[in-house]
Amino acid sequence: MLKKQPNICILFHCVSTPTQQRPVTHPELFVPYDDIRAIIIELKELGYRFTLPWLIPDDDTPNCIISFDDGYYNNVLFLPLAKELDLPFILFPNSYNITTNTPYLWDIKELQSSHRCDIYYKDYLKEYNEFVQKDYKELLSDTHRPFSTDEFSEFANNPHTHLGVHSHSHSPFSKGNLSILDREIEQNIDFLKQFRSFRKRELSLPCGVYSRSSLHSVKDRFDRIYTIEGGKFNLSSKIVHRISLINPEIGGTLSYQIERSFGLKLKTKRLLSLPRRVLI
Repeated sequence: MLKKQPNICILFHCVSTPTQQRPVTHPELFVPYDDIRAIIIELKELGYRFTLPWLIPDDDTPNCIISFDDGYYNNVLFLPLAKELDLPFILFPNSYNITTNTPYLWDIKELQSSHRCDIYYKDYLKEYNEFVQKDYKELLSDTHRPFSTDEFSEFANNPHTHLGVHSHSHSPFSKGNLSILDREIEQNIDFLKQFRSFRKRELSLPCGVYSRSSLHSVKDRFDRIYTIEGGKFNLSSKIVHRISLINPEIGGTLSYQIERSFGLKLKTKRLLSLPRRVLI
Protein backbone atom coordinates (compact mmCIF):
# COMPACT_ATOMS: atom_id res chain seq x y z
CA MET A 1 0.00 0.00 0.00
CA LEU A 2 1.08 3.59 -0.50
CA LYS A 3 3.20 5.08 2.31
CA LYS A 4 1.26 8.34 2.53
CA GLN A 5 -2.41 7.55 2.60
CA PRO A 6 -4.44 9.67 0.15
CA ASN A 7 -8.22 9.89 -0.09
CA ILE A 8 -9.50 7.15 -2.39
CA CYS A 9 -12.80 6.07 -3.88
CA ILE A 10 -13.09 2.42 -4.88
CA LEU A 11 -15.58 0.97 -7.33
CA PHE A 12 -17.05 -2.51 -7.58
CA HIS A 13 -19.55 -3.85 -10.09
CA CYS A 14 -20.25 -7.40 -8.94
CA VAL A 15 -19.76 -9.44 -5.78
CA SER A 16 -19.19 -13.19 -5.94
CA THR A 17 -19.20 -16.08 -3.48
CA PRO A 18 -18.03 -19.71 -3.83
CA THR A 19 -21.63 -20.94 -3.99
CA GLN A 20 -22.62 -18.56 -6.76
CA GLN A 21 -22.99 -19.75 -10.35
CA ARG A 22 -19.83 -18.91 -12.30
CA PRO A 23 -20.26 -15.90 -14.60
CA VAL A 24 -20.76 -16.63 -18.29
CA THR A 25 -19.66 -13.12 -19.32
CA HIS A 26 -17.28 -10.47 -17.99
CA PRO A 27 -15.67 -12.56 -15.21
CA GLU A 28 -13.34 -9.63 -14.45
CA LEU A 29 -16.25 -7.69 -12.94
CA PHE A 30 -16.80 -10.29 -10.20
CA VAL A 31 -14.80 -9.65 -7.03
CA PRO A 32 -15.01 -12.32 -4.32
CA TYR A 33 -16.63 -11.32 -1.04
CA ASP A 34 -13.64 -12.51 0.97
CA ASP A 35 -11.26 -10.34 -1.08
CA ILE A 36 -13.49 -7.30 -0.59
CA ARG A 37 -13.59 -7.93 3.15
CA ALA A 38 -9.80 -8.36 3.29
CA ILE A 39 -9.02 -5.09 1.46
CA ILE A 40 -11.45 -3.15 3.65
CA ILE A 41 -9.87 -4.52 6.81
CA GLU A 42 -6.42 -3.73 5.39
CA LEU A 43 -7.47 -0.15 4.67
CA LYS A 44 -8.98 0.20 8.13
CA GLU A 45 -5.70 -0.97 9.66
CA LEU A 46 -3.95 1.72 7.63
CA GLY A 47 -6.17 4.31 9.28
CA TYR A 48 -8.80 4.81 6.60
CA ARG A 49 -12.21 6.14 7.55
CA PHE A 50 -15.06 4.70 5.46
CA THR A 51 -17.54 7.46 4.86
CA LEU A 52 -19.44 9.37 2.19
CA PRO A 53 -18.04 12.37 0.29
CA TRP A 54 -20.61 14.82 1.62
CA LEU A 55 -19.83 13.79 5.23
CA ILE A 56 -16.03 14.09 5.22
CA PRO A 57 -14.82 16.41 7.99
CA ASP A 58 -11.88 18.76 7.62
CA ASP A 59 -9.14 16.72 9.30
CA ASP A 60 -6.08 14.69 8.37
CA THR A 61 -7.70 11.23 8.42
CA PRO A 62 -7.49 9.46 5.05
CA ASN A 63 -10.92 8.64 3.65
CA CYS A 64 -12.22 5.79 1.51
CA ILE A 65 -15.51 5.93 -0.37
CA ILE A 66 -17.07 2.65 -1.54
CA SER A 67 -19.20 2.74 -4.69
CA PHE A 68 -21.00 0.31 -6.97
CA ASP A 69 -22.17 0.90 -10.53
CA ASP A 70 -25.08 -0.43 -12.60
CA GLY A 71 -27.31 -2.32 -10.15
CA TYR A 72 -26.48 -6.00 -10.44
CA TYR A 73 -28.62 -8.07 -8.09
CA ASN A 74 -25.48 -9.71 -6.70
CA ASN A 75 -24.73 -6.43 -4.89
CA VAL A 76 -26.99 -7.72 -2.08
CA LEU A 77 -24.07 -9.97 -1.15
CA PHE A 78 -22.26 -6.89 0.10
CA LEU A 79 -24.89 -6.00 2.71
CA PRO A 80 -23.71 -8.39 5.46
CA LEU A 81 -20.23 -6.88 5.20
CA ALA A 82 -21.63 -3.35 5.23
CA LYS A 83 -23.47 -4.19 8.44
CA GLU A 84 -20.54 -6.02 10.06
CA LEU A 85 -18.00 -3.25 9.44
CA ASP A 86 -20.42 -0.30 9.33
CA LEU A 87 -19.67 0.65 5.73
CA PRO A 88 -21.79 3.29 4.01
CA PHE A 89 -21.65 3.05 0.22
CA ILE A 90 -23.08 4.61 -2.94
CA LEU A 91 -24.77 2.65 -5.72
CA PHE A 92 -25.17 4.30 -9.12
CA PRO A 93 -27.85 2.20 -10.88
CA ASN A 94 -29.26 2.08 -14.40
CA SER A 95 -33.02 2.51 -14.16
CA TYR A 96 -33.83 0.91 -17.54
CA ASN A 97 -32.48 -2.50 -16.57
CA ILE A 98 -34.16 -2.50 -13.16
CA THR A 99 -37.59 -1.41 -14.40
CA THR A 100 -37.60 -3.77 -17.43
CA ASN A 101 -35.75 -6.76 -15.91
CA THR A 102 -33.33 -6.64 -18.84
CA PRO A 103 -29.73 -7.84 -18.44
CA TYR A 104 -26.94 -5.41 -19.22
CA LEU A 105 -26.07 -4.66 -22.83
CA TRP A 106 -22.37 -5.51 -22.48
CA ASP A 107 -23.27 -8.94 -21.11
CA ILE A 108 -25.81 -9.56 -23.89
CA LYS A 109 -23.35 -8.50 -26.57
CA GLU A 110 -20.58 -10.73 -25.25
CA LEU A 111 -22.92 -13.70 -24.83
CA GLN A 112 -24.23 -13.39 -28.37
CA SER A 113 -21.01 -12.60 -30.20
CA SER A 114 -18.51 -14.54 -28.05
CA HIS A 115 -16.22 -11.50 -28.06
CA ARG A 116 -16.13 -8.01 -26.69
CA CYS A 117 -18.05 -5.47 -28.74
CA ASP A 118 -17.35 -1.78 -29.01
CA ILE A 119 -20.40 -0.14 -27.44
CA TYR A 120 -18.78 3.07 -26.29
CA TYR A 121 -20.36 5.15 -29.06
CA LYS A 122 -23.92 3.77 -28.87
CA ASP A 123 -27.38 4.83 -27.79
CA TYR A 124 -28.08 1.81 -25.60
CA LEU A 125 -31.86 2.07 -25.85
CA LYS A 126 -31.63 1.51 -29.59
CA GLU A 127 -29.25 -1.38 -29.06
CA TYR A 128 -31.56 -3.12 -26.60
CA ASN A 129 -34.30 -3.21 -29.23
CA GLU A 130 -32.24 -5.68 -31.26
CA PHE A 131 -32.64 -8.45 -28.70
CA VAL A 132 -35.45 -10.67 -27.50
CA GLN A 133 -35.52 -12.60 -24.25
CA LYS A 134 -34.38 -15.90 -25.73
CA ASP A 135 -31.14 -14.20 -26.74
CA TYR A 136 -30.09 -13.67 -23.15
CA LYS A 137 -31.85 -16.23 -20.97
CA GLU A 138 -28.47 -17.34 -19.56
CA LEU A 139 -28.11 -13.85 -18.07
CA LEU A 140 -31.32 -14.03 -16.04
CA SER A 141 -29.67 -15.92 -13.19
CA ASP A 142 -28.91 -14.22 -9.89
CA THR A 143 -25.30 -13.96 -11.06
CA HIS A 144 -25.94 -11.57 -13.94
CA ARG A 145 -29.40 -10.07 -13.70
CA PRO A 146 -30.23 -6.60 -12.38
CA PHE A 147 -32.39 -6.01 -9.33
CA SER A 148 -36.13 -6.23 -9.80
CA THR A 149 -37.98 -3.09 -8.74
CA ASP A 150 -39.16 -4.69 -5.48
CA GLU A 151 -35.70 -6.01 -4.67
CA PHE A 152 -34.19 -2.64 -5.43
CA SER A 153 -36.65 -0.88 -3.12
CA GLU A 154 -35.63 -3.15 -0.27
CA PHE A 155 -31.93 -2.68 -1.06
CA ALA A 156 -32.33 1.11 -1.25
CA ASN A 157 -33.94 1.15 2.20
CA ASN A 158 -30.94 -0.46 3.83
CA PRO A 159 -29.38 2.12 6.19
CA HIS A 160 -25.94 1.69 4.59
CA THR A 161 -27.18 2.25 1.03
CA HIS A 162 -27.08 5.60 -0.77
CA LEU A 163 -28.03 6.15 -4.40
CA GLY A 164 -26.63 8.43 -7.06
CA VAL A 165 -27.29 9.22 -10.72
CA HIS A 166 -25.75 6.97 -13.37
CA SER A 167 -28.03 7.04 -16.41
CA HIS A 168 -31.22 5.38 -17.60
CA SER A 169 -29.81 2.89 -20.11
CA HIS A 170 -26.05 3.37 -19.48
CA SER A 171 -25.52 5.17 -22.81
CA PRO A 172 -22.02 6.69 -22.62
CA PHE A 173 -21.64 10.44 -22.28
CA SER A 174 -19.63 10.67 -25.48
CA LYS A 175 -19.64 13.60 -27.86
CA GLY A 176 -21.90 11.72 -30.26
CA ASN A 177 -24.48 11.13 -27.52
CA LEU A 178 -24.96 14.75 -26.45
CA SER A 179 -28.49 14.79 -27.88
CA ILE A 180 -29.62 11.98 -25.54
CA LEU A 181 -27.70 13.04 -22.45
CA ASP A 182 -30.58 14.94 -20.84
CA ARG A 183 -32.94 12.04 -21.51
CA GLU A 184 -30.57 9.61 -19.84
CA ILE A 185 -30.15 11.76 -16.75
CA GLU A 186 -33.77 12.81 -16.32
CA GLN A 187 -35.22 9.32 -16.69
CA ASN A 188 -32.72 8.03 -14.16
CA ILE A 189 -33.61 10.80 -11.71
CA ASP A 190 -37.35 10.22 -12.21
CA PHE A 191 -36.88 6.63 -11.08
CA LEU A 192 -34.49 7.30 -8.21
CA LYS A 193 -36.26 10.25 -6.61
CA GLN A 194 -38.77 7.93 -4.91
CA PHE A 195 -36.04 6.60 -2.61
CA ARG A 196 -35.07 8.35 0.63
CA SER A 197 -31.38 7.54 0.11
CA PHE A 198 -31.15 9.25 -3.29
CA ARG A 199 -28.53 11.98 -3.75
CA LYS A 200 -29.50 13.77 -6.94
CA ARG A 201 -26.28 15.79 -7.21
CA GLU A 202 -23.91 12.81 -7.37
CA LEU A 203 -23.20 11.51 -10.91
CA SER A 204 -21.23 8.47 -12.04
CA LEU A 205 -20.24 8.57 -15.71
CA PRO A 206 -21.55 5.51 -17.64
CA CYS A 207 -18.59 3.42 -18.84
CA GLY A 208 -16.45 6.15 -17.27
CA VAL A 209 -16.63 7.79 -20.69
CA TYR A 210 -16.90 11.50 -21.31
CA SER A 211 -15.91 14.18 -23.78
CA ARG A 212 -15.03 17.75 -22.93
CA SER A 213 -18.37 18.92 -24.27
CA SER A 214 -20.41 16.35 -22.33
CA LEU A 215 -18.53 17.09 -19.12
CA HIS A 216 -19.14 20.80 -19.60
CA SER A 217 -22.86 20.20 -20.11
CA VAL A 218 -23.31 18.36 -16.79
CA LYS A 219 -20.76 19.87 -14.44
CA ASP A 220 -23.07 22.58 -13.07
CA ARG A 221 -25.86 20.09 -12.34
CA PHE A 222 -23.87 17.97 -9.91
CA ASP A 223 -21.78 18.43 -6.79
CA ARG A 224 -19.51 15.55 -7.74
CA ILE A 225 -18.84 13.63 -10.95
CA TYR A 226 -17.27 10.19 -10.60
CA THR A 227 -14.81 8.82 -13.16
CA ILE A 228 -12.85 5.54 -13.26
CA GLU A 229 -9.46 7.14 -13.89
CA GLY A 230 -7.89 5.81 -10.71
CA GLY A 231 -5.61 7.49 -8.23
CA LYS A 232 -6.64 9.74 -5.37
CA PHE A 233 -9.40 12.30 -5.15
CA ASN A 234 -9.16 15.79 -3.70
CA LEU A 235 -11.87 16.96 -1.31
CA SER A 236 -12.00 20.35 -3.00
CA SER A 237 -12.53 18.93 -6.50
CA LYS A 238 -15.84 18.30 -8.21
CA ILE A 239 -14.28 15.32 -10.02
CA VAL A 240 -13.89 12.14 -7.97
CA HIS A 241 -11.44 9.72 -9.57
CA ARG A 242 -12.39 6.17 -8.61
CA ILE A 243 -10.27 3.03 -8.59
CA SER A 244 -12.22 0.31 -10.38
CA LEU A 245 -11.35 -3.02 -8.75
CA ILE A 246 -11.68 -6.27 -10.66
CA ASN A 247 -11.37 -10.00 -10.02
CA PRO A 248 -7.96 -10.63 -8.40
CA GLU A 249 -7.43 -13.68 -10.60
CA ILE A 250 -7.35 -11.29 -13.54
CA GLY A 251 -6.06 -8.00 -12.13
CA GLY A 252 -3.91 -9.11 -9.19
CA THR A 253 -4.61 -8.53 -5.52
CA LEU A 254 -6.91 -5.63 -4.70
CA SER A 255 -4.08 -3.97 -2.78
CA TYR A 256 -1.87 -4.21 -5.87
CA GLN A 257 -4.65 -2.80 -8.06
CA ILE A 258 -5.00 0.22 -5.80
CA GLU A 259 -1.27 0.93 -5.86
CA ARG A 260 -1.09 0.37 -9.61
CA SER A 261 -3.92 2.81 -10.28
CA PHE A 262 -1.75 5.71 -9.13
CA GLY A 263 0.82 4.92 -11.82
CA LEU A 264 -1.81 4.46 -14.51
CA LYS A 265 -3.44 7.77 -13.69
CA LEU A 266 -0.30 9.58 -14.80
CA LYS A 267 -0.42 7.91 -18.21
CA THR A 268 -4.08 7.91 -19.20
CA LYS A 269 -7.04 10.21 -19.68
CA ARG A 270 -10.54 8.80 -19.56
CA LEU A 271 -11.68 10.33 -22.85
CA LEU A 272 -13.58 8.60 -25.62
CA SER A 273 -10.47 8.48 -27.76
CA LEU A 274 -8.99 6.04 -25.24
CA PRO A 275 -11.84 3.63 -24.41
CA ARG A 276 -11.25 0.86 -21.93
CA ARG A 277 -13.00 -2.36 -22.81
CA VAL A 278 -12.65 -4.09 -19.45
CA LEU A 279 -14.40 -1.78 -17.01
CA ILE A 280 -18.11 -1.03 -17.43
